[in-house]
Amino acid sequence: MYRAPESQHSFIFEPLFDEEVVLYMSEHHPLSQKEHLSLKDLQSNRLLITSPIVQLDNI
Repeated sequence: MYRAPESQHSFIFEPLFDEEVVLYMSEHHPLSQKEHLSLKDLQSNRLLITSPIVQLDNI
């Protein structure tokens, strides 16, 4: 997911790669029934964002 920066300058925005985003949630969460989510779907939810370097079992 990405959005090109809004700018008045003559910069060129080119994504370098695509990255899959995975969400974990309770099967009772309202969004769990959707197969695909948009950023708009997520905007009113709190997210815990980690990187592959972080081991969640140590948190």
